[in-house]
Amino acid sequence: MTTRELRYLLPDLQNIQPDVQWNDAALIAYARIFTSLHKMVFLTGLEDEFGNRKLYRAKLETLYHLLGQRYTVRTSLIEKASLLEAMLSVDEANSAADERLADNLISSYLDSFGEDTYKPDEFFSVVKLLLTCMYGIIEEEDEDPHPWITFIREKFAVWSEELNKNGYWPGITGIEALQRLILLAMNSNILVDDSYDGEIQRGYDYYCAGRELPDASSDTLPLETLRFHALQYEFLCQGSFNLCEHVGRLDGIVGLVEAQIPRLPATSEEAFYYRSIVIENCCRNVSRE
Repeated sequence: MTTRELRYLLPDLQNIQPDVQWNDAALIAYARIFTSLHKMVFLTGLEDEFGNRKLYRAKLETLYHLLGQRYTVRTSLIEKASLLEAMLSVDEANSAADERLADNLISSYLDSFGEDTYKPDEFFSVVKLLLTCMYGIIEEEDEDPHPWITFIREKFAVWSEELNKNGYWPGITGIEALQRLILLAMNSNILVDDSYDGEIQRGYDYYCAGRELPDASSDTLPLETLRFHALQYEFLCQGSFNLCEHVGRLDGIVGLVEAQIPRLPATSEEAFYYRSIVIENCCRNVSRE
């Protein structure tokens, strides 16, 4: 998406009214979209060109309440973690209440964690949520490390030992590998911990820089291929990377998923998700320029 295309799309976005009938994917996607637009106009001061931030703030407040309502009726751990992460991103005023919900959700998972029931997607969702709101639910002043911190550090140490010298993990999918790299990058950024920076760089070289992007204009790509490349995008967006050095890669990934959106069911989880990262990336480019 170019800046010109974003300008063309803005009237439709600004006229959208978040609705209780939306599915979870739409609520989460538009939370990301309006957060990106609000942040862009706040940072650049280009409200005359890209919209009044009060308008975006109002939409985010509506989305926050809808996300909260949806959270109370969901039972899937992954769904609840995704909804909570979106809530935390759109409304800092309610962060304390959201962090209490996150505390309970994380406790329900980690306090009964067992390797025999380990599922990569669940682990990724919960630990990503934990790292997102780490300092809201764990007291920094405690002399001894919190059990959760000890747990994830032990897990990260195992991943570090398992990483091949060539930068890949034998026996796991590329998607699981990128989930691991995202968590390691969050650990590096949020906890200011450089213990795994070498592993992060080697993983980047193997799973990102070492992979040529498919032709964006080709036939419909498998969903797993799209997810793999979207996770590359999420990995690069972590704070351990200087995004200015990776603009070309980010734009390439976004161009790939953008070309595939028309080939997906319009209300599918994938279509909403990819549309949100396309707009987010465009807003970031406007702010950077």
